[in-house]
Amino acid sequence: MDLGLKGKVALVPGGTGLLGKATARRLLDEGAIVAVCSRNRANVDSTVNELGEEYGPARVMGAAFNVDNRSAMNNFVKAIQQRFGTIDILIYSAGTGRRSTVESLTDEEMQLHINEKIFGTLHAIQAVLPGMREKKDGRIVVFVGQAGWHPQSDRLPSGITNAGQAAMVKSISDGVARDNVRLNVISPQYVEGPLLNFIIEEQMRKHGIDRKTSTFSYARANPLGRLGQPDEIASTAVFLASDAASFITGSTVCVDGGYHRYPLS
Repeated sequence: MDLGLKGKVALVPGGTGLLGKATARRLLDEGAIVAVCSRNRANVDSTVNELGEEYGPARVMGAAFNVDNRSAMNNFVKAIQQRFGTIDILIYSAGTGRRSTVESLTDEEMQLHINEKIFGTLHAIQAVLPGMREKKDGRIVVFVGQAGWHPQSDRLPSGITNAGQAAMVKSISDGVARDNVRLNVISPQYVEGPLLNFIIEEQMRKHGIDRKTSTFSYARANPLGRLGQPDEIASTAVFLASDAASFITGSTVCVDGGYHRYPLS
């Protein structure tokens, strides 16, 4: 299927992470141009070099800054527009997943989640939206973890901020739909990669179990009985940003092996 993304320009905050890089690669596979950003300069340089070698340096650019820095985000968006002329797609995959309970949560941890998930998402959308509304075409996809609909006691900051991200996307989507700017949420769960490996190892230490047992406890949490793969999440995100999803906006798509069990408004 031709997703109609050849020559489209995409901004991917968090594009050096597991899901962000997988998404950037899928966009490039479809012929898009990609700009990535994250806070770590070494990670940005490595990702830009890696993708540039594979797809050509003319189709990839990057910058290092904290996503809650409004002026830095605005400056990066202007740099992308100056180089490539426009921004057609925003896929926001930046965020943090630190675990805390009501007893252990600190103001600093809570602020980190707010900065990366609430302010970061808001700043990125506000930066790209004027150009999208002006040309009456834009596609925005925001990664929001399942803690937004399945809050758990040890994931308090994610539960709070993920729900806020989802509400933000729905609110903005309703306001810009008549300008043909579509915003959607993609919600993954238990994807194989460094973050889940860390959680698995933490559970191994806490309960004195082996890796196979710990991994299985997460794999069996969904009806498919396995962990998700980064490309499975990325493929859905790219679909939502494509012409093939032109009648989808204000929606949440769970890519989780059936983990989610309740209706989404």
